[in-house]
Amino acid sequence: MGLKKVVRKKRPKRLLGIIILLVCTIGICTFFYVEKLKLQKKYDNLLEEKKRLEILIAEEEKRSKEVEDYKAYVQTKSYIEKVARDVLGLVYKNEVIFKVEGDGK
Repeated sequence: MGLKKVVRKKRPKRLLGIIILLVCTIGICTFFYVEKLKLQKKYDNLLEEKKRLEILIAEEEKRSKEVEDYKAYVQTKSYIEKVARDVLGLVYKNEVIFKVEGDGK
């Protein structure tokens, strides 16, 4: 009885499958790494924008406080007297005003 050797060529198919799987895995990993870099850049830009907006908010809150303080000052009697004297030139009845004529030299 003669024994025949059967030669199977499965090795090249296995090797080709492994190479294809490896290339696909590397491609997918590369794709996700590039997307991660894009998202990181976008995240950094958004952080900078957030910091800038927080600074603007702080400045506007400070300005709002100043406006509120000025609003309270405008309603005081001393402000009304100052405006009446400086802008309108009004004085009290018992007040005497001295004006200097000329250069004053």
